[in-house]
Amino acid sequence: MSGQIDSLIDRARMQMEDARALAGVHETRFMDRPSPGRWSAGEQFEHVALTDRPYLGVIETALREARIRGVLGEGPFTGGRIGNWFARSMAPPVRRRMKTMKKLHPASDLTVQNILSNFDQARNELIASMELARGVDLDRTTIRSPFLKLLKMPVSSAYEVLLTHADRHIWLARQIVKDGS
Repeated sequence: MSGQIDSLIDRARMQMEDARALAGVHETRFMDRPSPGRWSAGEQFEHVALTDRPYLGVIETALREARIRGVLGEGPFTGGRIGNWFARSMAPPVRRRMKTMKKLHPASDLTVQNILSNFDQARNELIASMELARGVDLDRTTIRSPFLKLLKMPVSSAYEVLLTHADRHIWLARQIVKDGS
């Protein structure tokens, strides 16, 4: 399982590198909205940071409780059917837009540096959570989505959801800076 966790951590680190590279190469377009009512590339990253935090709190609680209960395992972990479907539904290339709760809309007064700092902090918190997950059976340790209370999934699927959600918004950000769409 160590390799599986290491792979997840590498993916989160690559997402931080992608954000910095995109902002550095296209800084002038990073904050420009492609059209009214659409988010800028930077706002895509801020939305990811806003979405991660509630998930990470629920995941951390579940991991700590799993350790206390002795729900341990080394994997490999495959996730749950519903959580994995949810992650796949978000994967790029983006085919359809998804409605976002108002509380997950990014503030409009942020700077490039604020956004990159918030995104890095959220990714670092995700990495810390994954480190905490080492040795826990991530298929038998479950959470409820902090946004869709009916959605229950293993922590292994929750990590995939968070990473795929970020992949989705990185893909969208690239499209925005590339051609303004």
